[in-house]
Amino acid sequence: MFQARSGNLADAPRTYTVEPGKQLSGSWSVGASGYDLAVHGPNGFFRSVKGAIGAGRAVLDVRATADGSRNEITLTIANRGSRSAHLTILDGYSRDNEDNTLAAGASTTRRFPLEDTSGWYDLLITVAGDAGFAQHQAGHVETGKPSTSDPALGSLVNR
Repeated sequence: MFQARSGNLADAPRTYTVEPGKQLSGSWSVGASGYDLAVHGPNGFFRSVKGAIGAGRAVLDVRATADGSRNEITLTIANRGSRSAHLTILDGYSRDNEDNTLAAGASTTRRFPLEDTSGWYDLLITVAGDAGFAQHQAGHVETGKPSTSDPALGSLVNR
């Protein structure tokens, strides 16, 4: 079960149940102040997207792909905007920052091994020059092996 919550108080929270291998979609209106949507799910699954539409705003498409056989999460980030974007990926566990500049129309793929965190990840993507833009990806990659509770449970600021 997943719960989607909008930062727009006029939008009620929505709850979804999705079968394995199935997809669903929903739409929310974008207000004058932009968009702010968070999705919470099982096993620490969390996605948050914040930003605005207009000149000078970041337009990134961020996709997370879990690979249980390699115990890693892969982010594919595409710059759909008309200008380059200087982005930072903050790893909430290691507190390491990874910087990258994407030209308009360009994309990058970044892999994050999760052995040190028992399959848990917490990645925050921001863009220099667009303080309102943020995409947050967090959760747990299942490997089929016994795992542990979130090793940083309660200690991460952005959760």
